[in-house]
Amino acid sequence: MKINISFSVFCTCRAVALMYVGGCFVAASCSSSKLAYMETELQAAKTVSGMRFLHFTTAKGKQLAFYMPPKAKPNTLPERIVIVFPGIESKALDRLDWAEAMRGNGTGVLLIDYPGRGQCEGMMRPKHLPWTTTGALTALGRELKVAPKQFEGRFFVVAHSFGCAAALQFSEKHHVQRIVLMAPFPTIKRALFRHIGPLAWIIPDNFDNRKALRSILKRRPRTKVTIIHGALDESIPVQWGRDLAAMDRKRITFHEVSDGTHVSILTENLDLIFNALFNRKH
Repeated sequence: MKINISFSVFCTCRAVALMYVGGCFVAASCSSSKLAYMETELQAAKTVSGMRFLHFTTAKGKQLAFYMPPKAKPNTLPERIVIVFPGIESKALDRLDWAEAMRGNGTGVLLIDYPGRGQCEGMMRPKHLPWTTTGALTALGRELKVAPKQFEGRFFVVAHSFGCAAALQFSEKHHVQRIVLMAPFPTIKRALFRHIGPLAWIIPDNFDNRKALRSILKRRPRTKVTIIHGALDESIPVQWGRDLAAMDRKRITFHEVSDGTHVSILTENLDLIFNALFNRKH
């Protein structure tokens, strides 16, 4: 009887733990209420010259991404496609200023939202992130009347925090010229551990940025990688950025911003970001 009671208590505690972790995970990465677009944001985006709203559907439901074409020949295949992967508490249009500044001649910018954010339906799980990018590129191909395979070799990606996992997932499967990672982490579970403790290890999804980066460096010898991390980052320790950069000091350029925090590196270091992407100054 004691054994049965103990086992029953164990099962109950395990179920509660799983429910708690699930709740934390949803709250941390899938909360869409405070990350939905206000109508004013969408209307403002529509007034931007050339802005394209890309509608598509995945198993998560209806999705929306945004494309800013090059200033010259906006309806043709661009020479470069910059894909911006936002952090877990950001939306695609939060980086609209980046897109407007990047869209020089020959450069188009694709702004990605994850399921459960912006106007996208569903809830986000790390392993399903490729669906969103693939769907957005398929929609862009329809918009430009080109096959998505013609985009290969034209990709540049820039990502922040959680978005680094999405960017590396994408870069493992596509020919990306330059990768800029801002405040990356080694694994999703280690990142969540800082917020919910040991319960993070029960979460079914995980993504190993170290493994993905190692794979990219091996398979894509011409891909250039830059890591930018704030020394004062309060969410993702700068040491994690250093460790990832140390995987290949010849192939990975590391910039430690002495006064940078998790958020300030997004707004106060545009020259560094743009130079890493295009080898030029903003």
